[in-house]
Amino acid sequence: MTISINQQLPDAIFYQIARNTIETINLYELTKDKNIVLIGMPGAFTKTCSSLHLPSLIKHSKAIFEKGIDEIICIVVNDVHVAKAWGDYSGATKSGIKILADVEGNFAKSIGLEFSVPKIGFFNRLQRVAIIAKNNLIVHLQLEENRSNCDLTSGKKILEILALDTI
Repeated sequence: MTISINQQLPDAIFYQIARNTIETINLYELTKDKNIVLIGMPGAFTKTCSSLHLPSLIKHSKAIFEKGIDEIICIVVNDVHVAKAWGDYSGATKSGIKILADVEGNFAKSIGLEFSVPKIGFFNRLQRVAIIAKNNLIVHLQLEENRSNCDLTSGKKILEILALDTI
């Protein structure tokens, strides 16, 4: 892993569909002067991401925002159309969670958390990770030990970490 606590978030570009157009999102500009929760997931509409991980963030999103978080950002290695459809279908967009597409997996590679499973079509996907950052400085970093679990990066766990008030 090349990313660590007390390090700046990398300069990264993501994409999203908004107002019927593809927008380029600069991570630095989006998170500057903000407290953010950034969650990395392997992909939209995948089993664990759709049935456990994203629903846990949606369930706890209001409480997370109430703890002083300005943005909840979910990064997936998918195309922008899939990311938008997932955000709309799941209710994430309605709950204030931004689903951003790391189209080529460049962010995953830049932070050293990419993985591939060719037999199921996963190439340069992002491992499950939870990052809490203040003004682009990483103050908490939690990586799942097993890709099919989301115990350490769930909405409930993020809320527990924020409740410690050490962030």
